[in-house]
Amino acid sequence: MIATGLTRRIDKLGRIMVPKAIRSEYGIGEHTAVEIYTNEEYIVIQKYSQKDVEIQSKYHTDNVGRIVLPKSIRKQFLLTENDDYVEIFTEEHSILLKKYEKSCVICGGQEELILVKGKKICRDCLEEIKSIVG
Repeated sequence: MIATGLTRRIDKLGRIMVPKAIRSEYGIGEHTAVEIYTNEEYIVIQKYSQKDVEIQSKYHTDNVGRIVLPKSIRKQFLLTENDDYVEIFTEEHSILLKKYEKSCVICGGQEELILVKGKKICRDCLEEIKSIVG
């Protein structure tokens, strides 16, 4: 998986704008059909293929590369418009989105964050967990 270092805000209509360089790399232009589904960690966007059977929804991109994230998926990932950002990753033929967490999921701290199973935890909370589990 390649981290792009990009985050995008979800607008009031539940859309995100996928950067042009990524759209070009994956052959996604204006009105291209894409499928949107989820796995345990990510919202996955792929160019639509009739061969795929696990499709939750099929959408089209608009002229500036925005894609509507379905309300059910926004709810599943606790994404609210204008407040939350998603990180953009790429992997093989997929664009992956993940809720951007800028602080420790336990205490809210922002110092020395470590990624554990896709969640950001500060070093202090990690040490506390280690002492409890022991």
